[in-house]
Amino acid sequence: MCKIKHKVEEHMIWLVENGEVSFWYDNWTSLGPLCKYLGDEARPKDIKLRDVFVNGEWNENNTGLTWPEFLKNIVQNMDLALCPDKLDKPIWVPDRRGTFTTSSAWNIFRQRRGPSTTDTRIWHKSVPFKMAFLTWRAIHDRLSTGERGYSLVTTTSLLVEPQSFEYSSFFYSQVIAANNFVKIVEVKKFGQLQMETTWEKLQRIVNQPITHRIYKVVKWSRPPPFYYKFNSDGSCVEGACGASRVIRECNGTLVMVYSVYLGQGTSNWAEGHAMLLGLQHYISRGLDKIIVEADSKVLVSAINEESSTPWRLLQIVDKIKQIVSEKGAAVKHCYREANKVADKLASISHLHKQAITGLPRQIRGLHQLDRWEMASFRIRQRKTSKIYFEPP
Repeated sequence: MCKIKHKVEEHMIWLVENGEVSFWYDNWTSLGPLCKYLGDEARPKDIKLRDVFVNGEWNENNTGLTWPEFLKNIVQNMDLALCPDKLDKPIWVPDRRGTFTTSSAWNIFRQRRGPSTTDTRIWHKSVPFKMAFLTWRAIHDRLSTGERGYSLVTTTSLLVEPQSFEYSSFFYSQVIAANNFVKIVEVKKFGQLQMETTWEKLQRIVNQPITHRIYKVVKWSRPPPFYYKFNSDGSCVEGACGASRVIRECNGTLVMVYSVYLGQGTSNWAEGHAMLLGLQHYISRGLDKIIVEADSKVLVSAINEESSTPWRLLQIVDKIKQIVSEKGAAVKHCYREANKVADKLASISHLHKQAITGLPRQIRGLHQLDRWEMASFRIRQRKTSKIYFEPP
């Protein structure tokens, strides 16, 4: 355990609550221990984070060292708030929930080869094990019939103009030779369908999955009388995040529109901040009776306690839960097609890099369609298993 201690700590981060973690030697900034930024020879004394972050301010003198300028920027840009009644929590970064699992640790430290298309199709859940095992043995020439002189996998060298290649077949091979040319498949046209003459092209045609599309009618619905509907959305483009919120009355009239640029982050982080900032602004305006909608299934499921909360959203989700519990709000999931106004607002926040308090011209049409409750079509492709097995 001690030999791999430094490797394990590279994938751990501390979620700060009461500040009992080490300021220099624990990874609480997601950038690693801060002591490594002081140089190899520096050995600062071990001091707790709560002794450096006092009353919401950083006290450099308590560390006994002069901080480099870049270290000051790292520490001062941290959004930190200590909670004395909660314990600091270690987070295992490779797992979405933040808890340690042997499977995630194994995936980190093992030497993994690239995925094999052949193995994926042989060892498939829809293929009986007996058939999969027989196929694997045949491909690797492990069938007992090969020792008796009846090899099921044959390899024949063929001469094809202008070059020769090796043709392998499974269980059966047939060669049609004429005038030193090999005709593997004759070219035939059936309307617009043309059969290819090389095995590589034939394989690409056969491997193309059959796509099935699913159509669903989706629309934004008005809230009940005397209620407000709050739609939020977050956007993340190459690490740059933006958030938007839209509040409308029961007749579809706009009450508040807001979009803001958040900075660097992730998509789930942006979704969480968009809802949190919107709820905080909603409370400040003294509104009541609200229905919250967001197109992030991860965030909504975490708030409604239908699934575990990703560790990056723990603090945000706790604040949202507190507000929702106090105001008795309902948080629901909606499709992106029913959240077009907030989605478009969040996407344009990357361009302006400043707060937008009005409804831009390019979004007014989407708002009017929502007010009329016009339907949209959600089109998705059904995932294919690539192997169709129907037992008799």
